[in-house]
Amino acid sequence: MKNVAGIDVHKDFLEIAYREKGHIKTERISYDSEGLSKLIGLLKRLEISVVYIESTGNYYYPLYYTLKGAGIDVRVMNAYKIKRPEPNKTDERDAIWLLKVGDT
Repeated sequence: MKNVAGIDVHKDFLEIAYREKGHIKTERISYDSEGLSKLIGLLKRLEISVVYIESTGNYYYPLYYTLKGAGIDVRVMNAYKIKRPEPNKTDERDAIWLLKVGDT
């Protein structure tokens, strides 16, 4: 299984889903320079090389370029073009859904 993460992007925070020791974990990180530094550290520590994010308005651009600059492969997903089986949306579920898209 490849090391991937899913990130649900919001104006003020990022909801991150990743696997650690075989279990899905989620974490909410502020969407500012301190939070982005924390995110890069987390991804590097977990050896995550691919991140899946949703194209949420213009909010994803700083995240995209920060991750690319850190050497992480970023896959931007269009929410309207990917079938989502679960109707009850939450930030955590969206991040986990993106993680699972990347796991396939």
